[in-house]
Amino acid sequence: CGKIAGGSNIQDATTHAGVFTKNKKIKLRACFDKERSKANKFSLIYKCIVENNLDDLIIKHNPQIVSVCTPDHTHFQIIKKLLLFSNIIKVILLEKPAVTNRTDYQKLLRIISRSSIKVIINHTRRFDDSHRKIKEMIDKRYFGELIRCDASYYGGWIHNGVHVVDTLNFFLENKLNIKSVSNISKSLYKDDLLMDLFIGVKSSKSKIFLNVFDESYYQIMEFDLKFTNGRIRIENFGEKFIFEKKSINKLKENILVDTNKSPPISNFTAMENMVNLVCKYLIKRDFASIAPYEFKNSKKTMDIIWKGIDLASNNNYKKH
Repeated sequence: CGKIAGGSNIQDATTHAGVFTKNKKIKLRACFDKERSKANKFSLIYKCIVENNLDDLIIKHNPQIVSVCTPDHTHFQIIKKLLLFSNIIKVILLEKPAVTNRTDYQKLLRIISRSSIKVIINHTRRFDDSHRKIKEMIDKRYFGELIRCDASYYGGWIHNGVHVVDTLNFFLENKLNIKSVSNISKSLYKDDLLMDLFIGVKSSKSKIFLNVFDESYYQIMEFDLKFTNGRIRIENFGEKFIFEKKSINKLKENILVDTNKSPPISNFTAMENMVNLVCKYLIKRDFASIAPYEFKNSKKTMDIIWKGIDLASNNNYKKH
């Protein structure tokens, strides 16, 4: 019951619990955390029941929706267990990354393919209206062709790098291809690394430079996309957007000019959009509403993550 679950943000529409309590179609009934103190605090905030284990949570409360907001390395065993309750659970909302290694991913992929339960990965920016608008602009070549992208992330390559990789995959139609990795070191996360990457884009001359930033100074996650006729900058974790268009000044020089445009302000957070789509699926049986976000559709993103790890290992990186 940590931050993204809602354990430290009362009624925050960027968290699972915050959205559940705000959505009139959903009743938040119970929670479970191995750390009882966290579960107790969570239950006081959201007025739900604390259970002693996952079995009790499912069997006693018959939830149609279950959110998994646990440490990355626990995802495999938890999802595997939840998939045994296909007669009760309809949708599992799983925080990124799906799992932490290729073997577990392939095993879950097989199990999920035989289950009626839909497992949705919370790759946040795919549900965000502003990022959807940017994708639309890129698809329509509003700024021309992408020349170069400089992006930054912090924390582990698997844990937080997956945000950047999935956003770029979303923007660029899964055409990323890692060319090389460098500056490899150990992260604070279990079995995770830090690295800089040079990434190509298939069928394009575009170049992507993805660099890790030391979060002991501060956390940063941003994109600087440079096109033939303009530029898009995404800053402050996707909260700030700067659009610049190519122009010619009095000296006949090509320069960039702020367009003073920004994506339309949405009435819903990315988390609210995700939960609204799940409700649409459950109420109207509208499978198309959640299909793009299913577990199997995270494969292209996770393949990039695994390739980064493979290349880092081939660079003779040794864990200390």
